[in-house]
Amino acid sequence: MPGSWSPGRNIFGYQRASAGLPLGVAVSSVATLEFVRRLAMAAITGNGDMHLKNWSLIYYGADNKPALASVYDVLSTAPYIPVDAMALSLAGERSFKAINVQRCKAFANPARLLEAAVLKTVTATVERVNQFWWSLPERGRSSKGARAD
Repeated sequence: MPGSWSPGRNIFGYQRASAGLPLGVAVSSVATLEFVRRLAMAAITGNGDMHLKNWSLIYYGADNKPALASVYDVLSTAPYIPVDAMALSLAGERSFKAINVQRCKAFANPARLLEAAVLKTVTATVERVNQFWWSLPERGRSSKGARAD
């Protein structure tokens, strides 16, 4: 049953974490989409350490709308823990490989986020990573143009 506790299951998923971030209500739409962007980056980079203590809000102005604080504690846990997964569930799933369009849609609705905005943000993040990934000097010349699946 969603929301119930069982051993090894974190009941506070990213949907519940983002429930306070509906576009333009609790925080700005910029902060909400940054939240989505950071989730996408966590999945792309294999960061299984993006738990709730690695998310903070900051209040800058008189409008009392918080923004996401600067990102910190960013790492890829996958090289060190090959069976690692996301720290919290995303639409009921923690596996990095299970994050796809259907999961993003399933995440957006209960999180009270606009599905189109979530999909556009995730797509833009993936495209931007892809754009730079293949030109990294660490990749070497032999891997240019090749795509990892």
